[in-house]
Amino acid sequence: MVMQLNQRRYLLSIIALCCFAFTLSAQNFIKGTVVDSTNTPIPYCAMAILNAKDSSLVKGNVANESGEFIFENIKVGNYIVKFTNVGFKAGFSAPATVDSLSQLILPPQILKAEGITLKEVSVSAFKPTIEFKNGIVVMNVENNILSGGNTVFELLKRIPGVVVDAQNNISVNGQGGVRFLIDGRLQQIPTAQMINMLMGMPAESVSTLELIKNPPAKYDAAGSGGLINIVLKKAKVKGFSGSLSESNSHGDLWRGGTFLALNFKTNKLTLFTNSNFGWWNFETNNYFQRSISNNGSSFDCVSYGVQYPSRHAFFLSGGLEYEFSKKTIAGINYNGSSNAHFTNTGNSWLDITHGNIYPYNRVNFLTTQTSDVNNPSLNLTLQHKFDTLTKIQLMADYTNYFESSTRNTNNLYYDNAGNEVIPRNLYASFIHSNFNVLTQKLDLTRDFKKSLTLETGFKSSFVDNASNSVFQLTALNGQLSTDTSRSFSYKYTERILAGYFTLSKSFKKLELRGGLRTEHTLINAYNKNSWFSLHRDYINFFPSGGFDYKFNEKHNVQFNYSYRIDRPNYDQMNPAKTFYDQFAGGAGNPYLKPQYSHFGNMDYSFKGMITLSAAYQQINGFIYNYAYGNNNTTVDTTFNYPQRNNYSLSMFMQKGFKWFNFNTYVAGIYRTLRGSVNGYSANTETFQGYANFTAEFVLPKSFKIQLQGFYSSSFTDGVQFYYPIGVANFTILKSFFNKKLDVSFSIFDVFYTDRQPYTNTVGGQHSYYTERNDTRRLRGFIVWKFGKMRINKALNSGPEAEKARLKQVG
Repeated sequence: MVMQLNQRRYLLSIIALCCFAFTLSAQNFIKGTVVDSTNTPIPYCAMAILNAKDSSLVKGNVANESGEFIFENIKVGNYIVKFTNVGFKAGFSAPATVDSLSQLILPPQILKAEGITLKEVSVSAFKPTIEFKNGIVVMNVENNILSGGNTVFELLKRIPGVVVDAQNNISVNGQGGVRFLIDGRLQQIPTAQMINMLMGMPAESVSTLELIKNPPAKYDAAGSGGLINIVLKKAKVKGFSGSLSESNSHGDLWRGGTFLALNFKTNKLTLFTNSNFGWWNFETNNYFQRSISNNGSSFDCVSYGVQYPSRHAFFLSGGLEYEFSKKTIAGINYNGSSNAHFTNTGNSWLDITHGNIYPYNRVNFLTTQTSDVNNPSLNLTLQHKFDTLTKIQLMADYTNYFESSTRNTNNLYYDNAGNEVIPRNLYASFIHSNFNVLTQKLDLTRDFKKSLTLETGFKSSFVDNASNSVFQLTALNGQLSTDTSRSFSYKYTERILAGYFTLSKSFKKLELRGGLRTEHTLINAYNKNSWFSLHRDYINFFPSGGFDYKFNEKHNVQFNYSYRIDRPNYDQMNPAKTFYDQFAGGAGNPYLKPQYSHFGNMDYSFKGMITLSAAYQQINGFIYNYAYGNNNTTVDTTFNYPQRNNYSLSMFMQKGFKWFNFNTYVAGIYRTLRGSVNGYSANTETFQGYANFTAEFVLPKSFKIQLQGFYSSSFTDGVQFYYPIGVANFTILKSFFNKKLDVSFSIFDVFYTDRQPYTNTVGGQHSYYTERNDTRRLRGFIVWKFGKMRINKALNSGPEAEKARLKQVG
């Protein structure tokens, strides 16, 4: 009996010791739930721990889909928790004292609605479509009812400040040189191929689009127009979740696609995949008028026609993440289009109206083109936290872009009476392009005492591009023969080694930051057909820095500066002539140099609701694309303008209620160019106005309505004059079965105004070009969501956006 009693005491002692040890090892925390006045959880509510003494920010967080939150590893002190969410007044918890063993569970935190309320309207606030956070413009694609069924390229036009012109040139506040990231990884394929990839990437695969106008040293120095980070959806919820959607739209032609997302997560393993098969049919009507003067003679012609581009593509993104421990996470990700098939048939006419030196007056071009594209991308990431202050991340990324294209143009020649006057002939071209990009990156973040943070890292980038083009035409014997002057075999290699560091220091109301990035660039190019070769080897240093000053809860000022570079695309330096038709073509410039820019911007924010911005950018060696006349033909080429200056003032305003949310962005841009084109002075000054708006309404019975549009005034860009453009879009959505099934109908380009004609004037040449695409469309979209609804990512691919998000709640 005594022995049994001793055994029980011994067992109880062990249990007590284990409980004591567990208590010592347990982390302190503050947790709870945030709800509205009807006790309904508020999902994804932003919050922050503040020092009770001076209200300085300690740590930020976001509630989950059930309104639950938890803060862990809190230093000893007295704190309050602040809660902010669109449509609600800011709320604060009662002061709480935290020691090393504190495990506090707060009572439900109730936020009061802000503004007018309506009966029968859902009480949960919706996340705004557009947010302006710490100088970063964030489009929440997941929450945008207008985005479903679109491609990522179509979404770009709806980001405030972003303009896509008729030639698919992308600019931000009037400045080109925009570069793209996917999950924080710079995409280094040429611009034309990047646009092709975005045209095949479904919006349903994207979580957010982040416009980083003035990137710090952490990012590649390329991109004077800023960076657009495409954050793909990745799961971070236990269990199984997914969605299945179908989209169909009709204007002149049908377009559609089927999208499937599947996600699964256990305690350590996360699997996620997004797949889409889409078919897009287009109709493009174009009109091109040219007047060319050479050596006292003039030549005038007008061309017009219609093209029917079509693309069928299968897009896949996905991967897995595995948590080896609380400190170590590894992941592998894949994304890209497989067997994307492009076709284009065109029927164009060219009439010679003056100065005809040919035995015909009209030419009919019958064009057929087919292309097959594959662009797989594989990424490996390893993240390790040595402790709460030190984190390291290693990343390796491989991207391949392969394109095979065939184009045939039949040329028929007529007189004014419609009779064929000379034998018809055929032009044929065959192009094979293969781009390989391998990058490795190491980033280290270290927090020191007294709010000092160091970020440093290294990156290597290896680009190998090879293009082969064979041009053939009908010979006198009727057989196709190769034209060696228009054929080329071009190889381009680029090696960039980079290192950077950034230091930031936080005070009570002020944060200072400064950084330096250095990049060593080695370029070699070779065209064996023309024996052209190119070699460049140079090192650049790119400083950046800025500050944030928070006057109080309502007023905040931020300044950022960066020095950046834009290297010419490989094809811009290829001197080989490209062929459009016998009256138009293109040629690269082997003497093209990189352009460098100084960019500074000041932002003032009032209550996170209004942001006023002033920016200045000076670009030296500005890379400029233009067309000039040469022997009755039009040639597209590129050169370096000596200098370009951009000045801009803008205002972003957003306001949200439980039933209504709107944002608007207005900008005025003044631009100067200094230089000459083909020996003609082309000094210009111009003003451009731009406005973008989005309005969302939550109606009874689970209805939502969204209105969106933008307007850009006319402006001059060197030798080119662009006419104004404006677009309006409308969507209505109805949810069923507790918001698991959404059905929406949209009208895109309601007034059929999505076109931007332009003129080009260089010395003796004047041209006018316009095209109308199949942009006014009626679209139906249906999506079924199952399992967990919230999509996030465990490995942080957008550190600057996340950092800005945490600062915003403070």
